[in-house]
Parts: sequence; C-alpha cells; structure tokens
Amino acid sequence: MKKTTIQLKRLERLNGQTHIASRAVLNKKYQNKEDDILDLVEKEGYRYKFAPGACETCGGRCCTGESGYIWMDYDEIANMAAFLKLDIEKFAAFYLRKVKHRYSLVEKQLAQDNFACIFFDESKNRCLVYEVRPLQCRTFPFWEQFKNNEDEVKKECPGIV
Repeated sequence: MKKTTIQLKRLERLNGQTHIASRAVLNKKYQNKEDDILDLVEKEGYRYKFAPGACETCGGRCCTGESGYIWMDYDEIANMAAFLKLDIEKFAAFYLRKVKHRYSLVEKQLAQDNFACIFFDESKNRCLVYEVRPLQCRTFPFWEQFKNNEDEVKKECPGIV
C-alpha cells in the first residue's frame, strides 16, 4: 500500500536542529524505495526542511558556483589540518587565504564563472573533508540569507522540502 502523507517522528535535537525520520511521499522526488527512511532536518525559524539524502543527486551546488568565502575559525583549521595529517602552517599555506582578520578556504576555478571549494571532488560530487567540514558548510541550508527566501534556497538545493 502506497502512503500519501509524510509520517514524522522526532528523534533528537542537535545544535538547534531537529532530526526527523520520515517515510513515503518524498520517494518520488528522491527515487527511494517506499520503505527507505529519509532523515529530514529542520531548524527553528525556518519554514522549510532539508533532506540530506538529496546531496547524492545534486552535483554539489552548495560547494560550487560564484566565487565566495568559506570561513573557518582556528579550531576548524586545526581539526582539518589534523585530519589531513598536516601541521597548521602547511595547511594554511596550501588551503587558506586571509581576508582582513579572517581565514577562508581557497577555491579552484572550474569554468569562467564557476568555482568550487578546494576540497570538493567534482568527479565524485562530494566533499573530501566532510567529517571535518567548517561550520558554514555544516549549517547549510539553514543560513540567515535563506531564512525568508525559500525560493532562493530551493534553486540552490534539491533537498529543500
């Protein structure tokens, strides 16, 4: 029997985000089997939810596009350097750029107006440092700029429901 509504069950609260288990109706959008469980994430103050399973189908739209900044604080830099088995100085020399008093990961240019995070693997469409990605990446798509602009975030992220 095919379900026609999303059944939600609260699982946990983590960093202000509620993780929810869901079955059914999203199957068509994400091409999952009816019995598969999708984890939906929602954050207070945002009208939309995010289905992380959609990341596998999008091609890294949140990791590519116009040139910008991928901000990191010292702890994130230290964690990523350790993950890559580099000392902080070498990591900074290879992967960071200083912008005034802050640090951003460098980007690589893919095409004329298309850039990607240095750690985005375009052949696999995934982040090479996912386990230690910066807070900015971990909190996407719940950025303040999208709070009242659901149409904009939907253009960028197929996981918005």
